[in-house]
Amino acid sequence: MKLILATIASILTLTTLPAQAGPGISGGGKGVVCRSKSGKVRAVELLDLWEARVLHEKKIMLKGSVPAMVDQALQAFSGAIRSDGFDWMFNGKSYTDREAVLWGLRTQAAQFFGTPGMPKTSEVRRLRNVRLTLTDDSYEAAMPADCAVEQIVHYQDEGYLGGTILINQDLFDRMAPTHQAALIAHEAFYKFLRGRNDETSSLRVRRTVGLAFAGEMLRAPNKDQLPSHYYTCTSPGDDAETPSRADHSSLVYVVPLTMDDYKDWELFVPVAAQIAGMPLIDQAIPTKVVAPPMSLWYAAKDFADLSTMPDGIQGKNSILTVPLIDTVQPEFAPVIRIDEAAPNGRLKISIAARPSVFMPNGMPWEAATCEFHSGK
Repeated sequence: MKLILATIASILTLTTLPAQAGPGISGGGKGVVCRSKSGKVRAVELLDLWEARVLHEKKIMLKGSVPAMVDQALQAFSGAIRSDGFDWMFNGKSYTDREAVLWGLRTQAAQFFGTPGMPKTSEVRRLRNVRLTLTDDSYEAAMPADCAVEQIVHYQDEGYLGGTILINQDLFDRMAPTHQAALIAHEAFYKFLRGRNDETSSLRVRRTVGLAFAGEMLRAPNKDQLPSHYYTCTSPGDDAETPSRADHSSLVYVVPLTMDDYKDWELFVPVAAQIAGMPLIDQAIPTKVVAPPMSLWYAAKDFADLSTMPDGIQGKNSILTVPLIDTVQPEFAPVIRIDEAAPNGRLKISIAARPSVFMPNGMPWEAATCEFHSGK
């Protein structure tokens, strides 16, 4: 994906995203707001950090100025999402892979700070004495019993990059600096994902923000983590007759695992990097396992010949679940079907996904082209 940004006369040129997003796609950050009986605000906590603390028992660790904490979080986000193949050009300088993702995130965060030298793509309106309408994209699992969830930011998208950002400044001012930083990081990451793959739920974003502000390391399945032997399986995604502004392709790696107790078998696991344009967040490529549940791995006599899988899961139409445990999208359920597993690295698969909050309609079976890589 290439995104070329020209600041002359504020002209934006998108080379691989031909259509513009309409104002109907939007998002925004929510807060847990505690009020007195008279309605006076007593405390405001970002929903992301409240969920991290209450639901996931995380301790918030980031400290410092608001800009410093935002940038720490953006750097963590850039490691949490697949970045290989992502390019960005700004004022004649080219950024690639993770640095391109980071630059894109910083561009979005700069809208809140008015950072000199950064492109202005959105209009920020800081409102007082208002109550913003709640968005329907958060799918909260729980809410505080004695406080309420209120909208702090409403981001009205206009195109891939731009939009109008409405901020309830009264609530924002009552937030601690850590929560202000987390809110800005939330908006930057969510806008980035909406532009890249039409993200319609803030659930993954909130979980990622919670992990980043808890100081946890976030990873994504990028090429630099791959072993010497692996398969890459890709499908184009979009129908050529109905082009989309977003990349809807899929990428699944099939990688070998080592396990001391199973030396006679070559274990392997499918690792999804992107499904129908949705990059998998905080999904690392495994290298070694100790004693995983049987449902999480598969075995063959020869990794270059997956047709040697044992009875029960071998042969045409075998369906393997892509494990997403311990990620920010565990409810998501992509699967692969082995259509052909022949010697000499010949592998044909199809990719699908069951309906979930992240992909309400799921993804029908789509054929993927696989390539076997041997040696680096």
